[in-house]
Amino acid sequence: MRLIEFYIVKKNSNTLIDRFNRVELTKKSKLELEQIIFKQFNYFKNEKTPIDYSKDVEHIINSDEIFILKDIEYLNDPKLIDLFNDVVDIAKIENFKEDSFKNIKSFAFSVEYDGKYYLLFQQFKKTYLFFNKEILSWDSNSFSFKKKYFIVLPDSINFYYDLENKTLFFRKSYEVNSTIDLSNYYKDATNSEIKDKLLSSDSIFKGDYNFLSSKSTKSLRRKISFILVNKLHQIDLEKANETAKIYGITLDIQDNKINIPNDKNELDKLFSFFNNDLYTGPFDNELYRASGKRKYK
Repeated sequence: MRLIEFYIVKKNSNTLIDRFNRVELTKKSKLELEQIIFKQFNYFKNEKTPIDYSKDVEHIINSDEIFILKDIEYLNDPKLIDLFNDVVDIAKIENFKEDSFKNIKSFAFSVEYDGKYYLLFQQFKKTYLFFNKEILSWDSNSFSFKKKYFIVLPDSINFYYDLENKTLFFRKSYEVNSTIDLSNYYKDATNSEIKDKLLSSDSIFKGDYNFLSSKSTKSLRRKISFILVNKLHQIDLEKANETAKIYGITLDIQDNKINIPNDKNELDKLFSFFNNDLYTGPFDNELYRASGKRKYK
């Protein structure tokens, strides 16, 4: 593997390339870093078949699994190849100062491996970056204390992008989200969707919009989104009620509508039921709530 460039990636801006700032490396340090990144890249990959994240966003991600997204809009940029070439329109960090690392989201490495180009990403944390620390360093024939800026790199690759196949590979979505927006694949219901769809006249639900819009957590909004996408807010009310009884749930039905409770625990239980998150144990008949799911194949 050949390390081409080392970058810091900043928060969202209008264009992809503007987010990347090049960190200059000496020839020796580049070769040393190349060996480290090569080991991390090989460790990340395995022989398991990647899971399509766009179809399995409700699944809890295990450490041994790899998820993929193909042709994602964020990285489908015609100027992306510039990150692998010595071009003048990519900013360089030449003199380290605090502003150089403001709003940094991740470290990135452009590499060539087996004739293909990849962008490898490491998640950034403030503990990885140190400013104005006095470091004992060798200078000519003696050691001296000098104030320096330095970076402590993470010990793993969190996600990477295959430029040829336009595919993003990752294990944990939260590590990607700081750099790449995955909200299109893991959507939270908006206030307007709650008002105009979940609580619409043709929905089987009714409830307090002000409570739902102000108190709903991200988790609950995702459950609402699942209900709306799968049109579960328009299924037969009698069928929903009979199915709920199987799981020991009594739906509060008034005026041919399911009353959405204002109690957070009861609200979460109701939406978990409509998200297929509840199941009965086959041996003890106890009701359980799944923390994540994939379709059984």
